[in-house]
Amino acid sequence: MTKREFVKLKKGDVILAIRHLLDDKGTIIIPENSQWKVEEINLIPLKGQGRKPIKTTIINNVTNGATFKLTKDNSAGFLIYKRKRGPSPKT
Repeated sequence: MTKREFVKLKKGDVILAIRHLLDDKGTIIIPENSQWKVEEINLIPLKGQGRKPIKTTIINNVTNGATFKLTKDNSAGFLIYKRKRGPSPKT
């Protein structure tokens, strides 16, 4: 996902991990081909940064419920899989 696509993420979107994400020790934090749902979007203003706040999203794994904080810097390992737009359809 590019930085432009990351900025356009909305709550309810489903993204797909296209490669493993590792921590400092080399263990896998996010496995490849796992689906994650955007649960929360936060804008964090930083002192001295100017008018643009940093956008962070909290994503949950669809299968096991694990959470991860996603930013522009670590969003390159993901791909937008399904977009949820507009209100839910009435049944």
